[in-house]
Amino acid sequence: MNKMNYMKIVISMFLIVAHSFYLLGQTNQISSCADSSNLALYDSLVIHNPAFKTADLRFEMDYEGTSNSFNVIGSFKIIRDSVIWFTFSPGLGIEAVRGILTPDSVKFVNRLSNTYFKGNYAYPSSLLGTQINYRMFQALLIDEFFLFPDTGRNHFATKYCCKDTGSIIVCSLDTLTNLPKVKYTNQIIANSLTYKPLFVHISNTVQQQYFKITYENFTAIKQQKVPFTILIVAQSVTGGINCKINYKRVIFNEPVTVPFAIPESYTRLMFE
Repeated sequence: MNKMNYMKIVISMFLIVAHSFYLLGQTNQISSCADSSNLALYDSLVIHNPAFKTADLRFEMDYEGTSNSFNVIGSFKIIRDSVIWFTFSPGLGIEAVRGILTPDSVKFVNRLSNTYFKGNYAYPSSLLGTQINYRMFQALLIDEFFLFPDTGRNHFATKYCCKDTGSIIVCSLDTLTNLPKVKYTNQIIANSLTYKPLFVHISNTVQQQYFKITYENFTAIKQQKVPFTILIVAQSVTGGINCKINYKRVIFNEPVTVPFAIPESYTRLMFE
């Protein structure tokens, strides 16, 4: 893998999260079958979000894009609502990228090119034309039910059409926007017993774009169901990506360290 591909991994993380929550949030939703029973459903989905103070997630990731593909191993360490620390490596004990996200800052270093980035969420937000934030990344990594913007339970109750089949809960809506040639359909599927999100699908039916997140291989960790596989698929007329994250180890509520420093000899990356 060349040096720039590691930059693509980091930037792709921002784009994946930003694109998915952009479609979920920047719309005026309409639905014909939402009702007040969704209030209880919303509460159940929120209550069953992962309960932890710290998380240590070791993973292997396969990435396949239109022009390239690669495999990396790495680690996410999360101090809930405070820090997401990450590292990527091609293997053999060689660290290529290390980074740290906080609610108001983004930092990472590329050890192969001796470069670093230090800033906030303004640059990745500008790429999509909408504000993205720390909480989006945390939600994606730990399978947390979360709406962006967080418009609350009343909005969910009146806009989403939800049906419980007995084994799964399907919540969907059609969305209209003020943008020309844009119509979105969104769908969230959760387990009826655990209330854990299993699948999120967002599509722009006019511009033939779609984004899917699938959570699989749930395992009980300290009485919590955790997906050990996350599948991400995004497709448009210009190409697509497939990303598979397999967690190899998940540890909750143990002390974690998040060491990060920028060597003085590294060159700062400036994105316009």
